[in-house]
Amino acid sequence: MNMLPTSRDQAAMLSFFHLTVFEAMMRLKSVTLAADELELPQSSLSRNLQTLRDHFNDPLFVRTRNGMVPTSVAQSIAKGVEEALRIYRTGLCERRRFDPSSSERNFRIAASDLRRVDI
Repeated sequence: MNMLPTSRDQAAMLSFFHLTVFEAMMRLKSVTLAADELELPQSSLSRNLQTLRDHFNDPLFVRTRNGMVPTSVAQSIAKGVEEALRIYRTGLCERRRFDPSSSERNFRIAASDLRRVDI
C-alpha cells in the first residue's frame, strides 16, 4: 500500500494537531474518548481522522466490538508520530523559567506618581 501523499498539497495538509489526533486514537482506540480528551466534538475529530486517512490512503483504524483497531499502516507510522510529538513537546514547547537575575531584557514600566513609590 502506498503510504506517501499523492500530491504536494496533501502533504501540506497534515499538522501537529493531526498527529495529536492520530496519537490519541492509537492510545484510546475510541473516537469518543479521543474527542473528549482533546476537548473536541466527535464530528471534528472524525474530520481530522478523515484527513489522515486521505493522506495515508488507508483507513488507519477499523471499528470492531473492541473499539477502533489500528491497521498495519497505522501501526507502522505510530512510532514516527510518537517521536515527532515527543520532540515537539520537549524541545519546541519547553518553556524556560524566567530568571530576572540573568535576564538581559529591558523593561519599561509606566506608572502614575502615586504608584512609583510602590515599585
